[in-house]
Amino acid sequence: MRAYIRESEITKAMHEIIIPYLECRRAIRTVTSTDGTALHTVHYEADNPRGTVIWLHGLCENTEKYREQIFYCLREHLSVLIYDHRGHGKSGRSAPLGVIHVDRFEDYLTDFEAVYAAYEKSLTRPLYLFGHSMGGAVAACALAQDSARFTRAILSAPMLDLNYRGKDRAIVSLAAACRSLTRRKKPIIKNQRHSENRPMHETNYRSPARFEIERALRLSDPLLASGSPSAPWVRAALRVRREILAKGIPEHINIPILLLSAEKENRVSNEAHALFAARAPQVTHVILPDVHHEILFAEDERVFPVLDQILDFLQ
Repeated sequence: MRAYIRESEITKAMHEIIIPYLECRRAIRTVTSTDGTALHTVHYEADNPRGTVIWLHGLCENTEKYREQIFYCLREHLSVLIYDHRGHGKSGRSAPLGVIHVDRFEDYLTDFEAVYAAYEKSLTRPLYLFGHSMGGAVAACALAQDSARFTRAILSAPMLDLNYRGKDRAIVSLAAACRSLTRRKKPIIKNQRHSENRPMHETNYRSPARFEIERALRLSDPLLASGSPSAPWVRAALRVRREILAKGIPEHINIPILLLSAEKENRVSNEAHALFAARAPQVTHVILPDVHHEILFAEDERVFPVLDQILDFLQ
């Protein structure tokens, strides 16, 4: 196992080691998507890079959340390109602050292609793709469109379908469709913008120190605060399963994929993960025991082996 920073030391290390290390290797750039949306992108150039990871964050996240994990990638001589999805962080948004909104999930893929085109000629090959949760759905769509440009991909608890928590999918779909007509750019769950204030045990984090680092980050800047999706976003997300698991789609994604599922998942569908893994030719599907949705923010004894698995896969 590699030498990682333990939870007891991560708060101090974040300020004294990780952030200074990242700052001198980061370049910020604004990329304009097809419809004029400004996308905040950050490129971290590793010393003597041997490849680049394009990193796609999840719902209500931002480019700053994964500083610890990006630090580990750079130590492995892997450069990282990460950007804020529209409606997130410092990228453009079409809804009030605190509301994550799109009318079409395809907008995320359009943004991905805009960022890829802007950086394509300057990135160190080979290219790897990493996507967590909603970013995992965007990654899967990008692979379905053109997987040959990537050497390998990692899908971390990808949103190939939502977790309905015992509710009927058709009823959830109908409710989202109805609400999208009346609450187009309003949060589907009220008072969730400041969900970072919720007690630790109500989140999907298992590492209190890592949770507190992100909580402080969210409170430091209104643009980085969490929020709630709009009803149209939920309706768009419900259609992802149909796109990704359509006939012939997983079958032609012919690159090695590491698919990570959390045993204690409550946000996305592990059943959809299994269906995808059974159909895509080169998927290694790992179900992580006693792990929640925030796979990379678990306690040391669970997250360190996962980090090893990811970095070994990117060798």
